[in-house]
Amino acid sequence: MYLKNLNSFLTNSSYYEQGLLTSDLIERDNQFIFILDVPGFKKDEISISFKHGYMTVIAAKEVKLDKDARFLINERTNSVSKRSFYVGKHYQTDDFKAKVEDGVLTITLTKNKEDEGDKTIAIE
Repeated sequence: MYLKNLNSFLTNSSYYEQGLLTSDLIERDNQFIFILDVPGFKKDEISISFKHGYMTVIAAKEVKLDKDARFLINERTNSVSKRSFYVGKHYQTDDFKAKVEDGVLTITLTKNKEDEGDKTIAIE
């Protein structure tokens, strides 16, 4: 009974159900490291943008079917997951790094005092 209730609680409060990406944020002396779970998403299905001091990560997947086929069961759906973080306008664009590996997106943001404006970051 306890495990059933715990499982229900965890499922009902899941970030995934809300369309949010789960994440960790680590701070080092001169950088922030964002680690986000992006299970099942390929690199080209993920975008990272910076605007007005916010870093936004969007992972979008579309389930496609050939024209000559039809679904008998369709449990996988199109999905969009998103997460925004306020990082301020002080960042160094040359030192942005992002990579996705084994369903985990890691973004490294080097701290800086100069505002370089809006930017979109490529994923390695």
